Amino acid sequence: MTSLQTMEVSTPPPAMLNNQLVDEVASNARTRAIPWRAYERSHVIDEKLCEKVLKLDGLNLDARVQVVLENGDAYTQVFLKMLQIEGHDDIFAFACINISDILLVSRDWANIFVPLFFEMLGSKSWIESLASDEKLLFVKLFALACVYQPCTAAKEFTFVLEYLGSLLSDSADTQLKLFAAQCVVAILYLKPHRRAFWTEKSCSMRLVEMLRTVSGDPQLLYYGLLNLWLLSFEPEIAKEMNKRFSCISLLAEIARADQKEKIYRIVLAIFVNLLKYAREENASTVLLERVDSLVKTLQHRKWSDEDLVASLTYLDETLAECSRQLSNFDIYKTEVESGHLHWSPSHRSEEFWARNVKKLNDDDSAVLKQLINILQNPQDVKSLAVACHDIGCYLQHYPEGRSFVIKYGAKPIIMQLMNHSNSEVRFEALSTVQRLMSQVWND
Repeated sequence: MTSLQTMEVSTPPPAMLNNQLVDEVASNARTRAIPWRAYERSHVIDEKLCEKVLKLDGLNLDARVQVVLENGDAYTQVFLKMLQIEGHDDIFAFACINISDILLVSRDWANIFVPLFFEMLGSKSWIESLASDEKLLFVKLFALACVYQPCTAAKEFTFVLEYLGSLLSDSADTQLKLFAAQCVVAILYLKPHRRAFWTEKSCSMRLVEMLRTVSGDPQLLYYGLLNLWLLSFEPEIAKEMNKRFSCISLLAEIARADQKEKIYRIVLAIFVNLLKYAREENASTVLLERVDSLVKTLQHRKWSDEDLVASLTYLDETLAECSRQLSNFDIYKTEVESGHLHWSPSHRSEEFWARNVKKLNDDDSAVLKQLINILQNPQDVKSLAVACHDIGCYLQHYPEGRSFVIKYGAKPIIMQLMNHSNSEVRFEALSTVQRLMSQVWND
């Protein structure tokens, strides 16, 4: 098996874009009889193009590849002309299918065709004008082209990402979602595309949302994760991934489920990259999500994949080092900054609060202010309860902090939360208000 950590792409693996639904669309198009001579007589195509196409008609893939390679420049022009013929979906589909077939097996011809293909795309918006089946065939062709050379058609690149994002988020067909994820994998194989993909934002957002909701489909989950893995090789993206998507908690959640070995392999490989390329930004969150404990649990299992075992070893050693270097407050601060709180040990530790309570005042009370901001998110009930609790601990261990809590507007919010529908939120809000009021009486 090719190592995830060392994989280099020379040609796209043929299975990469294998997709039942899109293969059926292509199969239906292949069986459609195209009246080439009639198109020649009606001047839809010229005689030279017609002769070139008829030489391919009925040949198997190996024979078609041989004919095209023997006349690489000529067939490049033939296919480019066919793609630009308007009003004839059968010709467009024939061109997309044959180009894709040959791209899958011939880098030599790809080096001739792809630059001219991207140059052609720069002239207008393509995907928006296509019917649904033709969009699928065109996007497959586009994704395969992106494996070989960086795309120079920036406008069409954005349109394709928007289309793929819509399939990931809006389609009820899991095969369409899988196809979209497979196409993004092909696009992200080349480094220049990764930053452009990350900058576009909408497709990456929909990809992560798909990963949050996918259930019972390990293939779709795998391809979605494979995209995050490719992105995580870029240090600047690795620094931003968790800030944008809270992906570390998502990855930890996926890894804690009972998954196939290849899913564990890719999740662990992503964690490796996040620590390898952006340790400062990610280590505290990885520890907060108790990935170190998860790694130790997984190390007790028997694995056949050497890369998976190597990832576990790296994570175990690296996280042990990070744990020694980072304080409990560093990890707590990271949790608060994420905006999502849970009952990690620090919250209920008297020793933690006695040692660290005044640090909530550092940097113009940044951590305290963020706790108060969390109180204003009614959707996250657990975070509401924990934030109320922590402000109560702040008041208990630092009575002088009452003036700050009032100054930053927390008092009326906490008093309102005493009427919250959730009993845990009501209890923590009541306890914190009691500490606020007891200090008034003591004064």
